Amino acid sequence: PSAREKTKNRSGVSGDDGKLRFTLNQDKSLGLRTSITATLSELAGETASVDAIFTVPTSPDTPYASYWGHMPDTVEVNGVTLRRPFLKTEMSKMPPGTWPLNNETWAANYIDYGETSIHATTSLPYLCGSLENAATLDDLKALKNIIGDLHWPTAAPASSYTYDYASQTMVGGKYCSFNETTNTENCTLSSQGFAYASCRVQ
Repeated sequence: PSAREKTKNRSGVSGDDGKLRFTLNQDKSLGLRTSITATLSELAGETASVDAIFTVPTSPDTPYASYWGHMPDTVEVNGVTLRRPFLKTEMSKMPPGTWPLNNETWAANYIDYGETSIHATTSLPYLCGSLENAATLDDLKALKNIIGDLHWPTAAPASSYTYDYASQTMVGGKYCSFNETTNTENCTLSSQGFAYASCRVQ
């Protein structure tokens, strides 16, 4: 997560046990790290430092995230383990779409643009290892029951527009996606359609 620095100085007196006790709050809960350094007033060269990290549920625990977070990377549903969608910064190439939500920018991914395409690395077969490792429509329907607790991305901020999750499932020669907010499926996508990617973890 990126650094956001703001310094404040405080003074105090330790107890008989030599310990100084205080409460550290981060009222805005932005998923930041606070560095605390203690210095003895009579011995300026004697210091000790420790970091306090406030995490948020809407950011994953990865150096690619904008904020310190504890969003689960995986979850078990429908008898399989699914991975969360990818952040834009986790992609090796520019994805077909980027969607900001809760201070993170999430990537949209193609369903299957083809392994020889310049978009191959932003397609499900590459990201999931194979198209068969992408979530199925039934997986995504089962995910609906717990996605709110996971805080995985679903809706755009300040908008009623929401985004689907892509699946490997095909109906009538078209791929299906599932909207985790509205609980609706869309089986009209071509291989060049794009949405959030959730892969099955082996």
